Amino acid sequence: MLKLIYRVFFTLALASLLLACAPPREPVNLAGSQWLGYQPLYLAGAPGCAQCPFVDEYYGERAYQLTMMPSTTVVARLMANGQLDGALLTLDEALSLQSRSNLDVCVARVLSFSAGADAMLMAENVNLSKKPLVIGYEETALGGYFLQRAMDSLLLTRDDIEIRMLLPSEHADALRSGSVDMVITYQPFISQLEALGAQVGFDSSEIPYGIVDVLLVRSEVWRREQHMLEWLVGDLWESGLRSLFDRESATEAMLLNNTGLDSVELTAALTGLHFLDYQESRQILRAELTTIIRKLNTYMHGNGLIEQPATLPSCYELTGE
Repeated sequence: MLKLIYRVFFTLALASLLLACAPPREPVNLAGSQWLGYQPLYLAGAPGCAQCPFVDEYYGERAYQLTMMPSTTVVARLMANGQLDGALLTLDEALSLQSRSNLDVCVARVLSFSAGADAMLMAENVNLSKKPLVIGYEETALGGYFLQRAMDSLLLTRDDIEIRMLLPSEHADALRSGSVDMVITYQPFISQLEALGAQVGFDSSEIPYGIVDVLLVRSEVWRREQHMLEWLVGDLWESGLRSLFDRESATEAMLLNNTGLDSVELTAALTGLHFLDYQESRQILRAELTTIIRKLNTYMHGNGLIEQPATLPSCYELTGE
């Protein structure tokens, strides 16, 4: 018996020594665009994550790294190339990414959904009987998806339209000059275009859960880092939400700097977004995500937006929760 106790003690001591000598684990590398729907994580994670319960000798200086990128296109490319462990994307963008790259990924958190923050706007005196109608939008997976949803709502076919790729900053001049009849855009550009006389023809409030913001994570990273990532999408996200809606001066300044909005535009943009708390997100992940993804897959595949249906489970499915 004494020999067994010594053996157990020696094994534990050796394990502790090896752990102490092991190099710090690399931080989980996450990124997203400047979109307002992702801002709670940026607010809560800056600066340096001093409040993280995982910053110790095992993780080195930090448990995760969250980078704000200039565009979703860059984020998706880095994720596809293996340079990110996780990405903040809309669900349709996540499906498009998984479909074309066959990444082994899962949804760790449903963050928010658009309830009017994305829209198709028409020129003030547009003639809907004109064919083709010229529609401008940014060349992204989300832009293509929203275009198809708007066309369905307005009973338009591909033969009825001509597409012109434009950056959101070019939409006002394009509508004013008459070079396009409609544009697909988002806040704050919606409010800016309405001030110029443009009218909303279709917006995301008409497609509940049609545009959903999620945290997409590599499955192997979730299995390895589930404890830390649950804290990130739980406590850290909730902390960011409180900061977002408190709108204290420092938070306001950071939001305006991150998004490029002014205070009035920020208020308008927030009215078009619904941010989910932890319980809402878990309920969707457990009971609704499969149905939402199935409908999105069917819609996107049927309209040629993806070549094959995507495989995108909840991360909790991987661990049987």
